[in-house]
Amino acid sequence: MSLAAASGRADIAVSLASSLAGFLEWRRHFDDMITTGQAAADSAKQACGQHGEAMVLTTLGLALREVRRFDEATTAHQQAVAIFTELGERHGQAMALDNLGTTLHRVRRFDEAITAHQQAAAIFAEFADWYREAKALTNLGLALRDLRRFDEAITAHQHGLALFTELGDRHGEAMAMGNLGVALEEVRRFDEAITAHQQAAALFTELGDRHGEAGALNNLGNALQRARRFDEAITAHQHGLALFTELGDRHGEAMAMGNLVRARVRRMRRVWRVLGRKSRRSTANGG
Repeated sequence: MSLAAASGRADIAVSLASSLAGFLEWRRHFDDMITTGQAAADSAKQACGQHGEAMVLTTLGLALREVRRFDEATTAHQQAVAIFTELGERHGQAMALDNLGTTLHRVRRFDEAITAHQQAAAIFAEFADWYREAKALTNLGLALRDLRRFDEAITAHQHGLALFTELGDRHGEAMAMGNLGVALEEVRRFDEAITAHQQAAALFTELGDRHGEAGALNNLGNALQRARRFDEAITAHQHGLALFTELGDRHGEAMAMGNLVRARVRRMRRVWRVLGRKSRRSTANGG
């Protein structure tokens, strides 16, 4: 890659970066992805014009975000947005805006993230690109939720869910259902949240996505706890914990274990309160 760029073969440098990007992302070799992306970015404008430069900047921004180099990732995505806008390539602009919004969300610049996702969703709708619109709406809902604009978040997730369902995208439907459930919890619509998480878990099970299933079960347990259905919550957390352990996801395992312990403690406190009330009634009655 570097040799191709240094020897003046900019076209080869860009082609290699594009070919390797998907593999490196899949294998999570983000440092290598950044190295190839930076080498290609220096050559892209010469080899492929502004469009190629914007595409390389987009890939580079995604890799930088994954290694938490958020300022550099933001700059890369902003440059991609500017180039696509200058070229009048609206669809590319929307993709760059959605990526920019996700990066801004990660650094808690929620208002800017919301604006970027709203603009992206609107442009995708113009192109009848329902899949990318659904993804942008999902991202929008997450940013709105973190800004505590829960009713708007619910609306965004419901719209995204409807699009995924219409498209027959079962995996997207499961993820959107789970996100909707979390937003519903925030406005204390616990029965609806529980149903959403149950449906998400069932879809992930059907699809064989055991990691998604584990996450959905953990969310289900949290919703059941908030509804004070502690026995059911414990069962959900136990199942999720078993899956995370089987998958070797130590972070997920720790999270599920913490939620399981909390559910057990809350159930025990409720038992103590009930026993305490019975004891007081017995004393008052001369028992």
